[in-house]
Amino acid sequence: MAKGFGKSPANKKLKVYAPLDKHSKSLILSMKMDAGFVYGRDFLLDKRAGKIYVCKKVTSYFNNIQASLNNSPDASAQEFLQKMSNALEETDNLETAEFFILSREATLWSAYKILHDGSEPLIENGLCVYPDEEFPALKQKADEITKDVMNSGSPDDLVDKYVTPFCAALKKQGYIYRIQGDYVD
Repeated sequence: MAKGFGKSPANKKLKVYAPLDKHSKSLILSMKMDAGFVYGRDFLLDKRAGKIYVCKKVTSYFNNIQASLNNSPDASAQEFLQKMSNALEETDNLETAEFFILSREATLWSAYKILHDGSEPLIENGLCVYPDEEFPALKQKADEITKDVMNSGSPDDLVDKYVTPFCAALKKQGYIYRIQGDYVD
């Protein structure tokens, strides 16, 4: 996710929601140093889904690496290629991908509240945690919420009904959501 890398929030008392771990920061720095890609402009990390949203030039760069390593007998190179191809998701608009990530977090949070009589999920290591055994039901409920809002309204309704309350709840717990350099209150 494009949260928590580089700048800290203006309000020092608030922690960034979904901060990048050291492995994510290493990946970002190596993509910048090795290929010149800029985080937030050329690619985004989605911590919960384990995806890397990329623009076309990153995809073509990865395809060149894949072509050069495809016939390698090294098992670790093949494993790397498989993991990267599973993680990469090309998008024409990283802002849309970022909104998708934020709205998914907000609808998962809302689904948890609905299924748990208004109680909010715990935040550990800067990210809402959901029990593994409950996650499929939460995801299904979150998908239903998104589908209902999009069928009967607009993305603005999703923001008003789910994203804004999610961000307000984060703020009460001492967190702030960051989108490509800006913070969402």
